[in-house]
Amino acid sequence: AIKGAVQVLEPALTGADALTHEFFGVIVEEVDRLNRVVTQFLSYSRPFSGEMQVVNLSEVVKATLRLIPAARLERIRVDLGVFVERRGEYGAKELFADALGGLSESSTNLRLEPHAPAVRGDPEALRQVLHNLVLNALDATEEQSTAGRVWIELEHRVRGLPDADAVALIVRDNGPGLSTVTLANLFVPFHTTKTGGTGLGLPISQRIVENHGGVIEVSNNPDGGASFSVLLPVDHGITSTSQ
Repeated sequence: AIKGAVQVLEPALTGADALTHEFFGVIVEEVDRLNRVVTQFLSYSRPFSGEMQVVNLSEVVKATLRLIPAARLERIRVDLGVFVERRGEYGAKELFADALGGLSESSTNLRLEPHAPAVRGDPEALRQVLHNLVLNALDATEEQSTAGRVWIELEHRVRGLPDADAVALIVRDNGPGLSTVTLANLFVPFHTTKTGGTGLGLPISQRIVENHGGVIEVSNNPDGGASFSVLLPVDHGITSTSQ
């Protein structure tokens, strides 16, 4: 309602000075920020109520990349391993051009192998987790002197979880890595190192993954940067064969 009222007033700014326009923009930005805070707080406080189904994780990756601005997308690399016929590491735009524009759909037609491990989960919830991890990785590499890169990878890990094989959805970057203090507080609600951050993104992600029977593992890479691995239990009774 506040944002709507502010937008109604926008035409009245015609002819106003630069400072007035600047303050108007600040109001809109602050309303958006408060909306994010409230949305995340409600998401954290509600019990999980997702609809569980067979999930094609390459589609989760594709749907997530649609949400990333094109300018930032250039820095993302994707390797879906055994989960697709077209193996290897590719730029996000090249791999998912049918979703993002730029190449013909025929060059990016991804199909899961018939016997690729599958998971059961809520696709929207898993997209939320991946989106949060990718944005965090992009933020971590935003201002470094070397070219910032983010990798998204899928792996099948035998006995990756105590009682099950796992599919690992990995987001890693070549940023500065995580300090000891940050590592210890990553999943503590409202703890954040970001200006304007809510400190709820990772706790919400952790809760979603735990409700899928999985875990999030975090580590610093030997060559710099950090890795977040979402381990989800393989459902041996199903295979992901659909797009």
